[in-house]
Formats: sequence, structure tokens, C-alpha cells
Amino acid sequence: MPKLTEEQIREKVKLHAIYVNKVETQKARGEKPIDQEQIRIVLGLKTQSRVSQIMSSRPNSSPLTPENALVFARLLDCQVQDFAPRINALLSGTPVHQISIIEGSETEIAKAARQMAAGKKITTKNGRSISYPGNCSTEVRAFVVDSEAMQPELTEGCFAYVDPTIESSSGNAVCLVQDDKLVFAKYIGNSTYEFTNKKFKDRVFKLKGKDIEVGVVIGTFVPMVDQ
Repeated sequence: MPKLTEEQIREKVKLHAIYVNKVETQKARGEKPIDQEQIRIVLGLKTQSRVSQIMSSRPNSSPLTPENALVFARLLDCQVQDFAPRINALLSGTPVHQISIIEGSETEIAKAARQMAAGKKITTKNGRSISYPGNCSTEVRAFVVDSEAMQPELTEGCFAYVDPTIESSSGNAVCLVQDDKLVFAKYIGNSTYEFTNKKFKDRVFKLKGKDIEVGVVIGTFVPMVDQ
């Protein structure tokens, strides 16, 4: 059995957290809490251990299916979107694309970004992949935002989906290579960019030398942080 992707693991971690919260809430109200035996019956499983296996976030466990996701959402009084946006998009008919995350050293990432901007094949090794719920260009790639410069618009640690085929317009968050380092900023028109975090000095700037605009940020994904 193939190992779960990081996204599939996150889905199951979130599902288990919702289940635990539901049980604790019911106990606090003096109600009989839902248990895995009840879930087993509704899912039509032979053993209770299969419920635990479905909610397990171990890499070698079974992936959460759309059918099971719908049942869990009903039993736990939540939406599929609350724990599995990817499955929710599939159920709603929204196209879901797998986007490569460009990872590596600072130099490797900047090199890949320059290749993207030039419309060339990326020779830097692709890293992981992440789902994008919606229509997008096949040229879209994801980068990790590693600075607070664009907060609150782009959270440090989030994944930014970057489309190099879209021409930027005023107000767009964009990906740049500045001084051979990947950065994100807001385009404010007249070839001028701005960091939205007011704590930063020299927030407004223009590109110089070999600096380039890579593409427009068309969306972000904020990964779950372990508590």
C-alpha cells in the first residue's frame, strides 16, 4: 500500500482532532459521547479497529475516501471542508491539480524561479507536491514563504501558488527574485513593489540589476502546525 501524502496525513490529523473535540463537548454537556463502535456501524465496517485505522495518521494507513469523509462530517456535525479541503473540492466538482513545490537551497530555489520566469524547463529538482483546488496553468508552482515581510497577507511558513503566465497588476501579491533570493511583495504599480508588513524598513522598492518578477500569487495554503 502506498504511503500517505503529507496532505492526506493532515486530513486525518484534523479529522481525529474534530472527533476528540466532539467527544469532549458531549461529555461536558452530560451527553453520551459518540464512540468508534457507533461509527463502525454507520460505515458498515466489520471491526472497530478499522475505524481507528481510518482515523490513524500513520503514513502506512489507508487514505480517507470521499465516502467516508461524508459520513464522518455527518456524524461529527462538521463540514468535509473542515478537515479535508481536497476531498471537499472533489465532491463539489472543482478540479484539483497537483502542484510541485520548489524546494532546495536558497540558490537552487532562485535558479528554479528564474527558469519559471523565462518560460524554461525547471532543472532544479522538484520537491513535494500539494493540491490546488481550481483551474490553473500547468506552469504554476508552489514556494514556501520564509519571511514575515508580507504579513498578514502571506503568512510565514505558508505555501504560495505562483503563476508565471499572469501579468501582474496593482494590488497583486507577486513572487520576485531579489538579490538572488526568492521574496514576495505587493505590486503597487509603476514598476514599484511593497512589503505589507509595516515593521519592515525600506518597504517600497523597485527591481534593479538582475532582479526579476517571477509571477503572480494565485493562492496560498497554510499547513497545520503541530501543537
